[in-house]
Order: sequence, then structure tokens, then C-alpha cells
Amino acid sequence: MVTGGSSGIGRAICEAFLAEGALVTFTGHRDQAEIEAIATEMGLGADGRRVDAGNSREMDRLLRDVRERHKRLDVLVANAGIGRHARLGTITEAQFDETIPTNLKGVLFATKSAVPLMDGEGSIIWIGSTGGDAPPPGMSVYSGAETALRTMMESISPALDPRPGRRPRARRHRLLPQAESVCRGRARPADAGCGRRR
Repeated sequence: MVTGGSSGIGRAICEAFLAEGALVTFTGHRDQAEIEAIATEMGLGADGRRVDAGNSREMDRLLRDVRERHKRLDVLVANAGIGRHARLGTITEAQFDETIPTNLKGVLFATKSAVPLMDGEGSIIWIGSTGGDAPPPGMSVYSGAETALRTMMESISPALDPRPGRRPRARRHRLLPQAESVCRGRARPADAGCGRRR
């Protein structure tokens, strides 16, 4: 399962899994017809769904459906994310309310739903960014969510650790793609690539 798998890093992850023979379900924010077309482009084994990764009920239903259809869930890649470029005077509640559910809430509750479906073994992979370690100007909401994501993983990791005499419930990983350097300083958002969904 890969959230935000219809483009960018998420799509590359899907294609890498498919190349290894995995069955991959991915989510995206585009309309269902476009997502299905992307799945067709990816090839055999890809299944695309229009699901809001920030909506815990939608994600829970999808994860359970994947488990029911395939009899197992091996990997959750929580990749979906939104980054809107806005300096303090221009930040809106709408931007905040769009970013936090997808970048933070959705990751936590997708993980909560996925772990019990992994039958004692699996991988949880959260895609973060260096925006949480070195926040670029004008990305305060995004960077705040990324910082929270890191500390949230540190807090829940003990619950995913192997227990004596038992297989691990899940292996957890946090990947940090390098944020574009042009997101810093005076680069215009359109040039910087800031404000994209992943």
C-alpha cells in the first residue's frame, strides 16, 4: 500500500515494488478515472484508488479491503503529503486544515490501522522531508507537520519493536528526500516546486 502513489516519489515507489513482482494498491487525490489510467500505465499488479489519505475512515476501509482481497498486507508506505508555500501574513486556516490531516493525522491513523493487519510481520515506511530538520522560509505549516512526524515516530517506535521470542510486529523506516534548495531564500514558489502534493 502506497499513499500518494499517483505521481512523483510515490509513483516511483509503486513502480519499484511492481518491478519486484509485488501487488500494489496506491491512493491519489485525482479523479478515479485518471488514477485508473495511471494504474494501467504502471502495469500488471497496480490498483489505484481515489482516497483521501488524511481521512482515517477512508484509509481504514481501504486497508481492510486490501487485506481481504490479497489475504495479507506486507508494507505500508505513508507518502502522501502537501506543501503549500505561505509566509506568516498569508497563511490561511484552509491551508492549515488541508496540510495537517494529510501530512500528520493520516500517517498516524493509517499506521494504526495497518499494523494489526500485518500478522506479526511487515514494514511501515514514512516518507518525510528535511523540511522538518531545516525549515525553509515560508513553509512553517509544512515544516511543523514534518517535525511532528519525526517526534511521533520516535514516540510510537517502541510499540513496533521486536519482543523477546516473537517476530517483530512491524519494521519502521523514515526516509528523508532532500528538500529542493530553491525552496529557501528568495526563490519564487512556482520556481521552487513548493506547494506540490506528493
